[in-house]
Amino acid sequence: MPNTLTKDHHNFYRAAGFAKRTATFSTSQVIGDGNDSTDIDFRLGNKFELTLTDDISGSSEFINLIFPATSGNFILVLIHDPSGGYDIHDDSWLAYASDGSLGDNTIAENLTDGVVRWPGGSTPTLSANGRDIDVISIYWDADNQTALAVASLDFTTP
Repeated sequence: MPNTLTKDHHNFYRAAGFAKRTATFSTSQVIGDGNDSTDIDFRLGNKFELTLTDDISGSSEFINLIFPATSGNFILVLIHDPSGGYDIHDDSWLAYASDGSLGDNTIAENLTDGVVRWPGGSTPTLSANGRDIDVISIYWDADNQTALAVASLDFTTP
């Protein structure tokens, strides 16, 4: 196979793994939102773990998903602390392009910039118990600046 690497793309001829990173709840240093807003900066890696310690309630609290300049698959593992059963409001999921601007969602003209798209148009209801784990898988289409997400919910700890 010829090596056809370009500046913005990588070819993996073997299995590739990336280190999991940990995000800190209620920390929005890149986007700069307050309250319980939390940044998940996928420019640093494609796998993140976040322990929820409260709800992210919408209007002034967001989960900011910041993506790199290339398309790819990204994983966010949400772990509910022992009190558990936290929710991320439908309007709280936002997608940002690599430059920190809201994603354009050019695939669908009827969506507001930055909206994360879910199957059937509905944001999932997260697990309801302490120590439950939810896995959010996201395909980021960098050309159209659109985040397509699905949830695998309610992994319980023994």
